[in-house]
Amino acid sequence: MNNVFEIDNGILIKYHGEDDEVIVPDGVIKIGSEAFENNENLRSIDLSESVVSIGRFAFFGCKSLVSVNLPNSLKTIEEKAFRDCTNLFDITLPNGITNIESDMLDFCDNLEEITIYGEVFTLEDIIDEYNWSEIAEDYDIDEDEICNLTIAVHNTLVEDLLKLLINGDFDKLYMPEDLRYEIIANVLKHKPANINFLKMAKEHITELTPHLTENPEVIQYINENI
Repeated sequence: MNNVFEIDNGILIKYHGEDDEVIVPDGVIKIGSEAFENNENLRSIDLSESVVSIGRFAFFGCKSLVSVNLPNSLKTIEEKAFRDCTNLFDITLPNGITNIESDMLDFCDNLEEITIYGEVFTLEDIIDEYNWSEIAEDYDIDEDEICNLTIAVHNTLVEDLLKLLINGDFDKLYMPEDLRYEIIANVLKHKPANINFLKMAKEHITELTPHLTENPEVIQYINENI
């Protein structure tokens, strides 16, 4: 079976098999760019604990993909890695991840849940928290129709969550500030190790403190790790 994996210096260059369930072999440190691109058979991917990064367009257009098992070793997912995986319903990102590049989950139209640091985010639950007038103008969408989970809105929600919670970006988000603080506080209760996220949280500790009155140990945790 190993002959279906084209591997060079720890990089999985290309998967040449036709299995619908694939387990990436131990020793692979990176899923290369376009390694599984447009694989119509792939339904399940299980990455070994040696994988630290996923390249750009690695799973682009894998429209049958429904199950993704990402290892705790994973640190970086490059741009558009899972773009257009239209049957992906949910994804769990490992606690050790520190960098997500743009449009990683663009056009994953059926994605409903993202788990980050053990906190489950259901997109439908947070859609009404946004001020959609700015998004409607930017995307040329009728504001009266904006609360339908259109593709543009869907992508905006996903991108905001990943930028905030993985990359530690607080600004240049559509997400309202009060919602950002609430989400950050909820995630801090899990005591994530992502240094980018913790630095961002410390910069906004004054605004976060009212959200952490029942979890004062979180503030101590931030101070001890930054």
